[in-house]
Amino acid sequence: MISLRNSLHVDKLRWLFWLRWKMLTRGFTREKGRIFTTIFMIIFILPLFAGAAIGTFFAYRYLPPPANAEVMFLVLTGVYLLWIILPLMQFGVNEGLDMSKLVQFPLTRWEIMASLLFSTLLDVFTLGLLMVLGAVVLAWSSS
Repeated sequence: MISLRNSLHVDKLRWLFWLRWKMLTRGFTREKGRIFTTIFMIIFILPLFAGAAIGTFFAYRYLPPPANAEVMFLVLTGVYLLWIILPLMQFGVNEGLDMSKLVQFPLTRWEIMASLLFSTLLDVFTLGLLMVLGAVVLAWSSS
């Protein structure tokens, strides 16, 4: 059985999170186009995801029972496809997904996975997917 207590060091994770944050902010200073791309995504794409989340929330709540389940299956299929495609599109944009920088350090597998998880949570598309999944959970838990 794998023990997380022996493989995760809180001090290392704190420094890894700090490193990921610095990589994100320094990426904006090195490439000026990245700033405009991020602003564009926050202004246009994040509200698109928010609108989809709100629209599907009301569809889950107020459509009759067979239709709301079909909407949920369609939305979850779209989320699944985006979950597969987005890392391929984001690999060049998000330096946090580059494993070659982390392999140099004496990190356990769990610490590397925690660092990768944190770096994906800093993406705009991940925040949008979390909004859509949050709408699924909120609508179906309150029905």
